[in-house]
Amino acid sequence: MISVILVSPEGEVNVGSAARAMRNFGVEELILVSPRCKIGFETRLFAKHAFGLVEKARRAMTLDEAIKGFDLIVGTSGVARRYSDRLKNSVTPRQLAQMISQIPAKKVAVVFGSESTGLAEEQLLKCDIVATIPASKEYSVLNLSHAVAVVLYELYAAGVAKERRSRLEKGVFQRPASREKRALLESVFSHLAQSMSSIKDPQKVSQAFRNVVERSRPSDEEVQAMMAAFGPLGRMARKKA
Repeated sequence: MISVILVSPEGEVNVGSAARAMRNFGVEELILVSPRCKIGFETRLFAKHAFGLVEKARRAMTLDEAIKGFDLIVGTSGVARRYSDRLKNSVTPRQLAQMISQIPAKKVAVVFGSESTGLAEEQLLKCDIVATIPASKEYSVLNLSHAVAVVLYELYAAGVAKERRSRLEKGVFQRPASREKRALLESVFSHLAQSMSSIKDPQKVSQAFRNVVERSRPSDEEVQAMMAAFGPLGRMARKKA
């Protein structure tokens, strides 16, 4: 299941238009994080027959609250960037669609920031993947509802929802490890990196490992295998968990 999260939207027209795009492309869950606009006549006017998605939208005070329970969190940014030494690169919506169709994530959240500022860097770093829509260098930032439409179109065009359901029903995918288990694995690796004198920048190496884990979405069995490979530190971490 794919959900859309709007963080602090500022215009009710955009909320309505985003809901309409969601309905166009078969996405049924909208989550609003601390909206800065009212939900009123203009929202209904631009949502048309998709206003029901706005009416039943889940509300959250923070992004952390909104993303709980999701297997994969996709952040969006109007500008392709490399986050200093964090090693997180952006993908296009088309590449995103291909990635989602290949990974065992049952619940996917696509997060969009406000019209004026987008998502802050600390919010993007809470996401597993960052998607950026290719556009003219002269003006590369799309309107919020347009960005929602472009991303959802690519997911829909790739047949992501249908393909993922088919694979899950056939048992092709193994059950993905929970975010808690992945975090535990990442913590163990971080301890290992810090303990190795040959690693000059353990924080950078640990972040690179985290990015690899989040992109690959390992299964429970794969996480257990990696924990075993890490030896005593892995066993100690499992006892504490």
